[in-house]
Amino acid sequence: MVTITNEEYIATMFEIGFERIDPLLYTFTIGELLLNEEARDTFEFISGQPNQVFSYYVEYKNGVYSLKDGRTIDTNISPVEGVNIPLIRSLKPNAILKEYLNTLDFKKVIDKKIKSLEKAGYQNISYFLCPKEEYIRKSIKTKR
Repeated sequence: MVTITNEEYIATMFEIGFERIDPLLYTFTIGELLLNEEARDTFEFISGQPNQVFSYYVEYKNGVYSLKDGRTIDTNISPVEGVNIPLIRSLKPNAILKEYLNTLDFKKVIDKKIKSLEKAGYQNISYFLCPKEEYIRKSIKTKR
């Protein structure tokens, strides 16, 4: 069993292209992932206190995770003087989780998120979607 911390999960979501992770995306993605029996047998998700590096570069505001100060996962940082590495390497995404997430049908996840927002009465759904979610939303619309 592979133990996935909250930081690894968020970092992996950043790595596959989500710029913001809100509670709906967070929950529906794990839910969709765990519908797969192999994934259920592979992963254990745990929470805990964020580590110092994660807290320094990742903002958690109003339930939404995003990178601070306009950074991207490709922003070079210098954890040790004279050494530059992409931010994503310091955030330590999980390679096994990434493999699973890359096979996940995010259309289902985004469709559930949109329906939840509509059911709650929100009109401007785009406000709640990051660019990758908007891209997925457009691909859902073209199939309908």
